[in-house]
Amino acid sequence: MLTTDYIIIGGGTAACILANRLSKNPANEVLLLESGKQPDNAKFKIPASFNQLFKTRYDWNYKTVPQKHVKNRKMYQPRGKVLGGCTQLNAMIYIRGAQQDYQDWQELGNHLWSYDKVLPYFIKGINNTAVESSYHQKGGEQFISKLRTSNPLTKDFIAAAQEQGIALNNDFNGKEQLGVGPYHVFQKNGSRHSVYDAFLKPILNRKNLTVITSAHVNKIIFKDNVASQVSFNLNGKQTKAKARREIILCAGTFGSAQILLRSGVGPAKHLNDLGIDVVYDSPEVGNNLQDHLAFGINVETNSKHSYDGMDQFPAVITPLMQYLLFNRGPLTSNIAEAGAFVKSDSSLPAADLQLLFAPANFIKHGLLDLGNYKGMTLGACHLQPKSRGTVRLKTKSLRSQLLIDPNYLSDEQDQEVIVKGFLKVQDILHASPLKKHIVKQKYPTKKLENPDEIMDFLKTFIQTLYHPVGTCKMGLGFDSVVDQKLRVQGVSKLRVADASVMPKIIRGNTQAPVMMIAERAADFILQDRLTLSSKMIY
Repeated sequence: MLTTDYIIIGGGTAACILANRLSKNPANEVLLLESGKQPDNAKFKIPASFNQLFKTRYDWNYKTVPQKHVKNRKMYQPRGKVLGGCTQLNAMIYIRGAQQDYQDWQELGNHLWSYDKVLPYFIKGINNTAVESSYHQKGGEQFISKLRTSNPLTKDFIAAAQEQGIALNNDFNGKEQLGVGPYHVFQKNGSRHSVYDAFLKPILNRKNLTVITSAHVNKIIFKDNVASQVSFNLNGKQTKAKARREIILCAGTFGSAQILLRSGVGPAKHLNDLGIDVVYDSPEVGNNLQDHLAFGINVETNSKHSYDGMDQFPAVITPLMQYLLFNRGPLTSNIAEAGAFVKSDSSLPAADLQLLFAPANFIKHGLLDLGNYKGMTLGACHLQPKSRGTVRLKTKSLRSQLLIDPNYLSDEQDQEVIVKGFLKVQDILHASPLKKHIVKQKYPTKKLENPDEIMDFLKTFIQTLYHPVGTCKMGLGFDSVVDQKLRVQGVSKLRVADASVMPKIIRGNTQAPVMMIAERAADFILQDRLTLSSKMIY
């Protein structure tokens, strides 16, 4: 049996950072277990290729249960199954969320997670070449930059939004999130810079770090409610690893809840129904699932600047040579090049809508064959949904289907806000700087004003924006899964550190907040070790 100090379950965003921080001290032995493999495909580095990795062996390719408020659709949920996790498949948008988000967390009883306390951890480990201010730093492992290619259509989107009264904002992660502007991205020299590239790949030769890929974790084994071992499948054989100090669960919003449930930590009735021995009755495990839903209005354009068709021969030759020789050109685009944060109601404390502009066709994850027309897409997502869902096991088998039920649009207020978002997007799209490029609308085929018609369109085309959170909620007492230091309540020597601990979804893309959570978790773990060592000395 493998024996080590720390076992990290998962190889995604948080796991890569934790592996780096915990193994920095040669006295700490660290084992990382990842279900996927190394990122061995050239498309990982090419920013514009991100959705070409969807539904491949690098993707968990989850689907929800039928969503009764969204025409009973089983909705696709891509999740990275590779070292680096979703930072290998996402659109690389760098957003921390609004300052209000962390005030909300604090008001829910998490006083260690107020904005002033999390800001240093957002800054830590970052090398931001896009902007200079007290909210950012240079010199860290993770590169953040401006897009090397800025499409003329993207500039016209920004102008159209300003024409509609949205102020220019060149830094959504500074003093104010509201406004319209270009996105900063997780890129280095025009290529994707994942957390694997930044934090894990450079340290793979550390003698005190072991990384095992294709390791499918079955469960955590407890002895007297102390997390002591991890059981996992490797090359068709069940094996175990023992942790002397702690086990850190970083399997994501779906995976972390799944592993806790299989390990006997969760709602007792659900576990008993499946024949799983209850280690600790934790009723909130798998509850509180939240996600961002997004839609796009797609139009055919007369502009030669649309990216559509650039991946087809012979048109692909020039962009490919620009990228291979100079790391420049359209292939450095993250497609969603610019956006905006706006309020659907002026009385709100912060934005509840995020807009995303793509100088290309992007409908149903970019996987829908739309034919040969050149297009552009402007969409929005609802940032503060009230709908809550669940993650449950179908059976206790490792190979069993996971029952993911986000319960999308179950709250009527969510439907009202998303309709307001549609109308706002439609107004911007038909403002003069963009309208001049439109040949005709494609999805939907005409301007819509009637709320019922809008909802029918949205329920047909709305999709996840890939930000599920909340199934291992952080908080106080019996209505949470982990405490403020991310320790699983009711057991010991076990933490969760990923998007699942968010008590409430943040306003924006989730990679940066998960990185912050990982940095905080590493400090908590190392501080606890130091405290324990001091007690042992005295």
